[in-house]
Amino acid sequence: GDRDASVRAAALAALSRLAAAAPGGGRRPVVAEAAAHLASADECVRLSAVTAVAELADRGCDAAVGALCEALRDRSSRVRRAASEALVAVAGRGHGAAATRLAALLGHPAWGVRWAAAGALQELAPEGDAPALAAVSALLGSAQQRARDVAV
Repeated sequence: GDRDASVRAAALAALSRLAAAAPGGGRRPVVAEAAAHLASADECVRLSAVTAVAELADRGCDAAVGALCEALRDRSSRVRRAASEALVAVAGRGHGAAATRLAALLGHPAWGVRWAAAGALQELAPEGDAPALAAVSALLGSAQQRARDVAV
């Protein structure tokens, strides 16, 4: 790959656009290539990788869901938010691992991460999911107004 991070980010965006028309099976190697860039040292490359995985992965693709769940641990709040939103596109409702990982982000210090995780959790957690309900309910008792706003 190119040593310049902005070139790699642009290449991921181009790869995503070019591969979008390929049938599902033809996109799998591209999804794997994009997911490999989630470990990049550059935040813009990781953001582009999250977007590419979300746009190209088939719904319910375990490898893509796993890669996006790992991205929820990223050191960048922007990448964590993007991964939360991307999981909605890739994981189906009731995906337990994704819901568990998202629920853990409801305690994140950055309100934007909590907001994105709560929104994604609303879309992914099974109806009546006790751990998800408990995690969101805990936000309602927070001393921080923004944390309470996330829960509503």
